[in-house]
Amino acid sequence: VGIRVGVIDSGWDSEVNNPRVVPGLGFVRSAPDLVRGRPGDDQDSIGHGTACADIVLRAAPDAIVMPLRVFDLRLETSIDLVIAALDAALEQGLRVLNLSLGTTLQGLAWPLYRACERARAAGTIVVAAAERSCGWSYPAVFDNVIGVKGGRSLRGLEYKFQRGNPGECAANGQYPAGGSRGGRR
Repeated sequence: VGIRVGVIDSGWDSEVNNPRVVPGLGFVRSAPDLVRGRPGDDQDSIGHGTACADIVLRAAPDAIVMPLRVFDLRLETSIDLVIAALDAALEQGLRVLNLSLGTTLQGLAWPLYRACERARAAGTIVVAAAERSCGWSYPAVFDNVIGVKGGRSLRGLEYKFQRGNPGECAANGQYPAGGSRGGRR
């Protein structure tokens, strides 16, 4: 059994049958102040999480992926939902967390930083995407997170380390042909 990876995103498309994807949790608001991880509420309605999880599965052939859904029908969420998913991932014993999301709002940085620090202290690696338009975002720029930005010259699963950049790693910014919403490959 490989490393357990949490993909905090829009969930997993259940039409894509992959034994390396375990049932996940959904973090969406059912009431104005209720944030709770609901088991099995990980159905991807937009395809982004499925695509991200598929990249993890391709890059790490022995990995087990658990989807943690924080997006519903659009690629919009809140910091409290992301933090709830980060904390739940730690409770689930996940060792690597992938967040293909971020914010440039400084007022949201400190609570998100503290959640990433809890992960680091628990020995969990957090990897986050840098915002495309400005090349940085929270949590990608935090010192306790591995920040990744899209690199135009990189192909497939290729990546490179960029010392001193806000996103210290660059990876292919285009999703390779593969998984998508609706079980299509």
